[in-house]
Amino acid sequence: METANAAVGKIVEQITEWLMKSMVRQIGYLVHYKENIEKLKEEIGKLDGERSRVQVRVDEAGNDAKIIEDDVRRWLTKVDKMKEEVDKFLGDQVQEQKRCFIFSSRYRVSKEAKKKTDAVTKLKDDGKFETIAHPAPTPEFGFQYSAYYETFDSRASIFNKIMKALEDNNVNLIGLYGIGGVGKTTTVVQVGKQVKKDGIFDEVVMAVVSQNVNAREIQGKLADSLGLKLEKEAEDGRAGELWNRLNNDKKKLVILDDVWEELNLKAVGIPVTAGIKGCCKVVLTSRNQGVFQKMKVQNNFQLGVLLPPESWNLFKKMVGNSVDNPKIKNYAVDVCKECGGLPVAILAVAAALKDKDEHEWADALKQLRDSMLKNIEGVESTVYSSLELSYNHLPFEDAKWCFLLCCLFREDAEISIDDLVRYGMGLRVIQNVDTLEEARNRVHKLVGTLKTRCLLLEGSIDKNKVKMHDVIRDVGISIAKDKEAFLVKHGVDLKEWPEKDVYQRSRVISLRYENIDEYPDELECSELNTLVLECRNNASTITSHAFFNGTRELKVLDLSRMLFRSLPSSLSNLSNLRMLCLRDCKLEDVSMLKDLKNLEMLSFRGSDIKRLAPEIRHLTRLRFLDLRNCNHLRVIPPNVISSLYRLEELYIPPWFNGWEVEAINIERSRV
Repeated sequence: METANAAVGKIVEQITEWLMKSMVRQIGYLVHYKENIEKLKEEIGKLDGERSRVQVRVDEAGNDAKIIEDDVRRWLTKVDKMKEEVDKFLGDQVQEQKRCFIFSSRYRVSKEAKKKTDAVTKLKDDGKFETIAHPAPTPEFGFQYSAYYETFDSRASIFNKIMKALEDNNVNLIGLYGIGGVGKTTTVVQVGKQVKKDGIFDEVVMAVVSQNVNAREIQGKLADSLGLKLEKEAEDGRAGELWNRLNNDKKKLVILDDVWEELNLKAVGIPVTAGIKGCCKVVLTSRNQGVFQKMKVQNNFQLGVLLPPESWNLFKKMVGNSVDNPKIKNYAVDVCKECGGLPVAILAVAAALKDKDEHEWADALKQLRDSMLKNIEGVESTVYSSLELSYNHLPFEDAKWCFLLCCLFREDAEISIDDLVRYGMGLRVIQNVDTLEEARNRVHKLVGTLKTRCLLLEGSIDKNKVKMHDVIRDVGISIAKDKEAFLVKHGVDLKEWPEKDVYQRSRVISLRYENIDEYPDELECSELNTLVLECRNNASTITSHAFFNGTRELKVLDLSRMLFRSLPSSLSNLSNLRMLCLRDCKLEDVSMLKDLKNLEMLSFRGSDIKRLAPEIRHLTRLRFLDLRNCNHLRVIPPNVISSLYRLEELYIPPWFNGWEVEAINIERSRV
């Protein structure tokens, strides 16, 4: 009996001890409510810091074309989800406690905070990765979407041209160029696969060159593909070993992918001489056609974007049956169009939207139309980064500016090179030029550079105009926003002026719209140097005379297709303004422009002015005056043009003869 009582007492004692510990723990949640909340805030901050450090390593690995480890990607996703949960918890639950002090509620919140703190701490410790990424494998002759490309006429024609060139004994160097993500690698890999299958070449090897040319790495990649172990340490010694291995009786094809600058094939160890037995044939891919000219490539071909039916077929294959859903079909068609036939965009966007509901499709379409590729989950790394690389690799700073200035024009616009000249001169971003003629020559050179690098397209008819691919433009706008504080909004849906906190820190603003009913009374934007406003229907007007008061640093002002009974008086305060365009505007009085003493370029092209204001003669720094298509112009007063002693270019309608003279027998001739 005593033994039983002792056992019961022991049990009671253990239960009592457990209850006491439990009570202490529960009371602790109440007592340490604030500490638990603060500890959670502290730990989530540490987790956020750890995430930033990991993301830096991920970005560096991505720039080196390495493959991010799956556990790293999963961890980043978990961190984002955890941060979202904790932010919501702290925002919702803690605010509730401020409004209502209830012990039971505080106990629950404190307990949950402790639980989340433990989870956050564990997740932070899980982020101590030794390895973030691993090198990408050498491309094999087979690829994920090859079956789709084989059926495309636009690819088949290029494929056949390359195959034919490879059979020509007089051709040893073949180039394929196009914008990033257009499918160059896919095409040449398919070529390598086909020639090996057909027995045209005994050996096919491939190496990715990339923008940082490293002959040693190229040698290593080619040697690995050939099963050759390079014994030498020096590059020239390794080149000799590789040369000896490639210079035999076998027929060999070397594919060098992603060549950014001239590559000395002999220095790498690749024997190339047309018609010589034992030498190699080489196929190169590049974003820059100019590279092929420097390397004396005999045959080079441009790979363009997919045709609309091809784009839709590829898009459907990637997205699957979900496009048959009536709620999604219309979105899908428009999303595919926004990808502009660029395979990398089609594949990335389609993969990101596969199995998503109509709300995510609608949001993706909005982001694409707003040129915000980066706002679509899963797309940035595959499209944006790829094309941004082309921009970063441009050889001249003014070439980068020329590219960014093209983003100020509407989607699918024919961009006049003369407009680029005037914008560039107004902003002083064209290098080492003094006159408009020199600037025009320079911009033609820059446009040529952008064309050879596939960042600009030829205009439809006029050789003095260029176009921009839609996806390239979208990426350009994102770059311009991030690097140069551009604000670009275009479209018939633009009805309202952007919010103040959206435009206030912008240095460049371009708004092209159907109509904006109300403008700000004063555009408070002290850092603004370029403003482009275009209304399609001449129904829009700036009514406030104080509109330009907050834009004293403005250097370029383009106001097109607007209605002005009188120009805003604050315009006369723009003492730094160098370029003013009043194209296709309805104007009455422009005499107040006399106060723009530093104005160098003035365009009334297509406007309905009847008489050139005599006050224009005070613009003695003017170098350019454009009166083309001013069909209502009847009079140019005396001493106006002659007073503009720095004028380099004057354009007037060919029919114009309304020169006023001060006296009989004083003739004035058109410039």
